[in-house]
Amino acid sequence: MNSPTSVPAARPPSCSAQAKMPRTATTSGQEEAVRPARHDERLPLARPMTQPQLPVTANRPGQDLSCWSCHLLTLVLCYLTPPDLIRAGCVCRRWHAVASDYQLQARCFLNNYPCTHWRKIKPALDAKLARQACALWDKTAPSHSLPGGAGQPLAWLHLAPATIFYTVTRRMLDAERLSFNEGNLSICCPERGHLRACCGDCVYSPDGTQLAIPQDMDGGSTRALGLWHQDGSGLRQMALFPLDCFSVSWKLAFSTDSRRLSVVAEQGYLQTWQRQPDNSWQPAVRERLCASTVQAAKFSPDTRTLAIQAGSQVLVIDTSTLGPHQEHCSFQWSPHPGQDACRPDVMQFTADSHHFLFVNIPTAVVFDRCGNDWQAQDICHPHSHYGCVAASLAPTGDWLALVSNGSVLRFHLPASHYSLELWQRSPAQRWHFSRRMDCAGTGYAPPVAFSPDGRHLAFADEIEAYKSVCVSLLTRNRSGHWELAVKLRLGPGVQEPGVFTSIRTLSFSAHSAVLLARSHAGIKLWQRWHGGWRTAAWIASPDNNGERSSCALSPDGYHCAVAAGGQQEVRILGPGPAGRYLTKMQVTLDKPVQQMLFAPDGLRLLVSCFDKYRSRRRLSLLHLAPQPGEQAAATGSVADLLPRVCKLSVTEPVDSSSAPENRSPSP
Repeated sequence: MNSPTSVPAARPPSCSAQAKMPRTATTSGQEEAVRPARHDERLPLARPMTQPQLPVTANRPGQDLSCWSCHLLTLVLCYLTPPDLIRAGCVCRRWHAVASDYQLQARCFLNNYPCTHWRKIKPALDAKLARQACALWDKTAPSHSLPGGAGQPLAWLHLAPATIFYTVTRRMLDAERLSFNEGNLSICCPERGHLRACCGDCVYSPDGTQLAIPQDMDGGSTRALGLWHQDGSGLRQMALFPLDCFSVSWKLAFSTDSRRLSVVAEQGYLQTWQRQPDNSWQPAVRERLCASTVQAAKFSPDTRTLAIQAGSQVLVIDTSTLGPHQEHCSFQWSPHPGQDACRPDVMQFTADSHHFLFVNIPTAVVFDRCGNDWQAQDICHPHSHYGCVAASLAPTGDWLALVSNGSVLRFHLPASHYSLELWQRSPAQRWHFSRRMDCAGTGYAPPVAFSPDGRHLAFADEIEAYKSVCVSLLTRNRSGHWELAVKLRLGPGVQEPGVFTSIRTLSFSAHSAVLLARSHAGIKLWQRWHGGWRTAAWIASPDNNGERSSCALSPDGYHCAVAAGGQQEVRILGPGPAGRYLTKMQVTLDKPVQQMLFAPDGLRLLVSCFDKYRSRRRLSLLHLAPQPGEQAAATGSVADLLPRVCKLSVTEPVDSSSAPENRSPSP
């Protein structure tokens, strides 16, 4: 697993003209790309056409990288991963000086994340909230851990968002303990009908300064939407808007500039509020989307597209052209006899908002954007009579995974045999069947999930030799085909697949280096390690009550908040010495935890607790801060060039208890 770099001031070897890197480190095309411009360069004089023209010669950098200037080295080293950048700093003094540049380290660190994820968290890192939170850490943090160096504890507050993200993540990783203080947000809401104040219904603005929360007013007789503003002094309520109804999940969405908030009501209305220059919020527009009752709604990542299910019809609407004659793409399906139009099982947009997957068992439809229009395609293999029970769309929008079984009923009995179908999108925006493989699956709807980079596919399965529950991981090879890479066992004591040992959800971290599985038996984390996968943590659920477990991955992709089995205990896990996961924070609340949500900057954790005796929910906001610890002494070796929290040296031995899982042969 890639981790942030920290190049110490160890004395590197002297630069030698004989020290050369492999020829694969640079190509002629790269040499031309980084060729410096010369002001005194002149073209040769014209010659008669009968004489052959000699090529123009210029001073090129050459293949001896040890003689390159610092500027040219930066253009090449910026494409390395953090571990490779550290190794490059051991070549010579010049390379060490280049690799020690804090801006270059931050740029290499961001190479671990997809561009779509960086665009998502960038507004929050540019806000004053993140700068104020990090400024408080400088009072206790070692001076050499700051980008400004000793004597400049606050110099990095004026750096770019990329450097802020790198610094914040390094602080969180370097700390073996995280402290917290409970903010001034403590909202109690009744559990009545569809009115639920859980983290899945709460939405942060992209810049992390606004928080929209479903609330009630007038003693619980009126449903409302509360808007809270976060600043240096804490949270304060900005507005409380009464609502006619509020029922569908994922109905709240902020615009990408955090200046517009939209809510979808079950009567088919879209209500929008606009942020004014004085930071107040005023109603902007109310449009009728459909005449039927809305069962579910989903906004695209760019909030320009809205998908809603109304009865047995799904509509994809462009919110930028709302009006009496708005255009939309719709798909109508016929439910099976005796089956009503229920809430959908999957509503998923791709990262670029150009593709949308809708699943209402057993119907699966994919909507693709073609210019300004959308087209829908019903996914059904002509030679298959299976009903879709789970599906996932790759973030890149080019692959689709469907899990099916022999039943066409929505609430079917748990099966021991499922089929995983892979569909690929052609350049003509049409989906065609690619391949099919058998999988055991667990429970009623075995989960399936793509990694954010689109290179891995995880699904619930079993190891036939041991008859134990596992997660099978497919990886795309260089030729673009999917092959079975590894089978990861779920946990100790989890054997025969069944209802009470089933895997509920699968999710990857932002950089695809951490895989999380939530099951009835517990929560399991794996991390990518030296090209393989190894167990990071296992949190068992008491009495197989994993259905009430909650977990949330932080935006940095390294830390995870866990509350197992509906307990009152919240733990934050993260990599510690030698990359092994440890509990960095543990807090016991007054009520069982149901859901958790990280803020966009990863420095706050929203926790929803449930009081089953009073049928009430309470929201609490925890502010996280790293506690500084002792820093490891640098010896100058390759192993010690990495921070104490990662130890990704290729020479470091790995014991059998934490070794990567055995790879399974390709199918």
